[in-house]
Amino acid sequence: MDANRRKIIIDEIPTEYLPFEVGSIHLDGEGKVTVRPGDAAVRFRFEFDEVRFSAVAQRSEERGILRICGVLGALPYSAESVPARHAALEAMRAASPEAANRFHLSDDQSILVLGNLEVPLPFTHVKLVAHLVVGLLALRPSLERVKEALATLRPAPRANAA
Repeated sequence: MDANRRKIIIDEIPTEYLPFEVGSIHLDGEGKVTVRPGDAAVRFRFEFDEVRFSAVAQRSEERGILRICGVLGALPYSAESVPARHAALEAMRAASPEAANRFHLSDDQSILVLGNLEVPLPFTHVKLVAHLVVGLLALRPSLERVKEALATLRPAPRANAA
């Protein structure tokens, strides 16, 4: 889509629906902008502290919900390193169970961080990002402890041989 078409689309957005909620702006079959209740799920990916996350944001009747999932890596096998395995498990257990973000061990032994963040209405993009940032900052100390435990398995970078 060229810049002129983007400008036309932006100029066509009806302002009487401000503030726009997540998932409320749509293009119809003719390329015309429509605004309707934001019930469509919005999916996106991002990286935080070298961990890749996927996210789904959707509005319910009473609030917006943001679900996030990040993959930290595989839990070390005991044969690889008993101390690293125990340290990673302990760091996962040490995270507050009341927190919106929780660590989870998948069936294939991947360490996941799962989050369900509630966002009050109106479910705007600004509120979505603000709640995401606050949730990630609260998660950072636990995330660092798990990453440090996993880092003990990774070999130190080798110096180039001369």
